[in-house]
Amino acid sequence: MAALTFTELEFDAGDVLEGDTVKHTYVFTNTGNAPLKIEKIITTCSCTAGIFDTSKVIAPGEKSEISVTFTTAGKTGRQHRTITIISNGKNKYTRVLLILNVTPR
Repeated sequence: MAALTFTELEFDAGDVLEGDTVKHTYVFTNTGNAPLKIEKIITTCSCTAGIFDTSKVIAPGEKSEISVTFTTAGKTGRQHRTITIISNGKNKYTRVLLILNVTPR
């Protein structure tokens, strides 16, 4: 069975200015013994996007990455964005978290 293992499940981007776009890459490995397929990436709002080619298949032992962007326009204060990755892995749903503090310009 495939298994999705991230090097980090949470990233704190610290303080950013309102209007900036925050980008972070979550690196993962297929630690299982079968091919891994990312079926879908779900974000908590339209200001957050998870970028991954869902046609790609990750072989056992292979590393890959999911890029996440968060647009801070119209947001202020502490932000927590959950990105849910749906895969054929041992745990069908895996969540990573993007944390940041948006300060006004």
